[in-house]
Amino acid sequence: MKNRGFTLIEIANVLVLISILAGVSFPKVSRAYTAYQVRAARDAIVTIHAKARSTAMQRGKTTFLHFHGDTLEIRSANPVSGAMETVGVVESMGRRFGVTVLSSHDSLMFDGRGLGPMNAGICAIYISTGAHSDSLRISPLGRVM
Repeated sequence: MKNRGFTLIEIANVLVLISILAGVSFPKVSRAYTAYQVRAARDAIVTIHAKARSTAMQRGKTTFLHFHGDTLEIRSANPVSGAMETVGVVESMGRRFGVTVLSSHDSLMFDGRGLGPMNAGICAIYISTGAHSDSLRISPLGRVM
């Protein structure tokens, strides 16, 4: 009669090997995920910036991109009534990506042509979480660098 299956020692050896591999790879996967979150938040900020500029050009009205901590909000004048209103969704980078956002300006202004004020200077935005960080700069004309 032939024995079929695995012995308890063979199963234990496989489980030990799997746990060692998981223990070695988990920190690397965790660091890669954190770096991905920072990059994703940076890309989201660039997208929201582009949306604010395009809203200003589409409406032909002054539009603001406000930074409230890690929250970004686009506010623009209504083309008909002229009243200031929030455009789109107020985005929280901390809640969505788990990052901290610091900006050198509390808001960016775009005129009806999509240009910012020439005397505003460069706006620096820093995104960080844990050991990972990234930054971007926005020129007075509204170009992301």
